[in-house]
Amino acid sequence: MYSTNGISIINREFEQYLYWGGFPELIDFNKSLKLKILQEYFNVMIYRDLVEKHNIKDVYILKYLIKRLFSAFTKEFSVNKVYNEFKSRNFVISKNTLYEYIEYIIDNYIIAIVEKYEPSVVKQELSNKKVYLYDNGLIAGNYMSIEDNKGRFLENVIFTELYRRNYKVNFVKNNFECDFLLFQNQNQMSVPIQVCYRLDDDNKKREIKGLLKTLERFNLNKGVIITMGLEKEELVNNEKIAVIPVIKWLLGHNNNDI
Repeated sequence: MYSTNGISIINREFEQYLYWGGFPELIDFNKSLKLKILQEYFNVMIYRDLVEKHNIKDVYILKYLIKRLFSAFTKEFSVNKVYNEFKSRNFVISKNTLYEYIEYIIDNYIIAIVEKYEPSVVKQELSNKKVYLYDNGLIAGNYMSIEDNKGRFLENVIFTELYRRNYKVNFVKNNFECDFLLFQNQNQMSVPIQVCYRLDDDNKKREIKGLLKTLERFNLNKGVIITMGLEKEELVNNEKIAVIPVIKWLLGHNNNDI
């Protein structure tokens, strides 16, 4: 058990991690220095890991693409839509080159792509993808406000931890949505997870509906909602819904639930 003071410290440190990510060099710096360092990391990723490595000439287009991907974090992303955006701005780039640039960005662990679950491989390939980053600091370094995007920052933290725990993940969408459908050992379907900063009367029905529909579709019997602080267990239509605070989940106190 943690003391009241210990819990307060953990909560404060997690809030820093939620926004600034896990780069250890940032811990003792103020906000302006953190932003400067994160911008330097971003530039190194672009110029050393992408431009020089792949001999990319259209640096402006590459930077625009990366920032477009960053702005879409935790949301669905369509290459066709971005390609049309580029055309409307008179950017000269082929769709094949756009796909190549995205593959370069993925291969350098700047972003991750989560696919929509589809039983057909062809349908899955043709469906929209969701974009995540491996560290929240990269989002903050591009001046994304946490106040307006707390739920998205939290969802990205959950993705990062699921990746660290070696889960394969998809998202589910079919007149309802579930943020993460987990697979153990890359093929054994496991637990569906919803992520919401706060679970309240405004979103509870929607979040639980997404879980229940996912449980029904895949014949599973347990779902999880990860929040900032709420902890409870609900039995809805004979299905177990575990509501878990993110800090307890990250610290491994709920291994029986996931």
